[in-house]
Amino acid sequence: MPGGDIRPYGWVRLESTEHSGGGKRLIVRPYYKGSFERRIQAPLFGNYNILNTLASIAVATLAGMTLEMTADGLLEFLRPKRRMETVGTYEGNITLIEDFAHHPTAIRVTLEAIRERWPERRIVTCFEPRSNTTTRNIFQKELAECFGPADIVVMGKVHRPERYGPEGSLDTARLKKELEEQGKTVFLAGSDPDNYPGDIVGFLESNRQKDDVVLMLTNGSFAGLKTALTESFQKNR
Repeated sequence: MPGGDIRPYGWVRLESTEHSGGGKRLIVRPYYKGSFERRIQAPLFGNYNILNTLASIAVATLAGMTLEMTADGLLEFLRPKRRMETVGTYEGNITLIEDFAHHPTAIRVTLEAIRERWPERRIVTCFEPRSNTTTRNIFQKELAECFGPADIVVMGKVHRPERYGPEGSLDTARLKKELEEQGKTVFLAGSDPDNYPGDIVGFLESNRQKDDVVLMLTNGSFAGLKTALTESFQKNR
């Protein structure tokens, strides 16, 4: 959302945004207050989060809250668990992030937000096809198109593929090929069920670089990957 972009929303409009630490500063103007505008700090990043914030400001304004009250409330906002949640930062400035994104649209906007937040850093995305839709091939094409900002994609094994059989399940080999044609490095995990997700940990230990942002995307446990990666990163301090 470039500076100067005007987006009407209810009784307020967004004049522009500014990067500010780990979030965004919104410059908003109520329609009914003439030239008055207010800078509001939001502890969030990514266009979809900013639009959600703007909607909240509009609703609060309609309910009678002043922009000052809304601004004070946003300073105390706590991001939900597993929504671009920072798990930790480790040796070599490696940042581990977890997010609940589990369908193509959510994956795309989350990755766009991560790229906006860290434009110069390499993004390593670990995705677990686990939901009822992403374990099937109905999003085969969309999944090949939603990892744009990622530099490396680690594809977890399809959760319970026996439910749909070879003809109905997501084809991760095809997805790997299509992502590699986009210039990405892709690792297919899970070929040895006895070493899963250890194979992902081993791949990252061999390929990680200083300043990497490692992003986990799953609506489940990813077979305990968060704990395994945390232990791996901590032992290399």
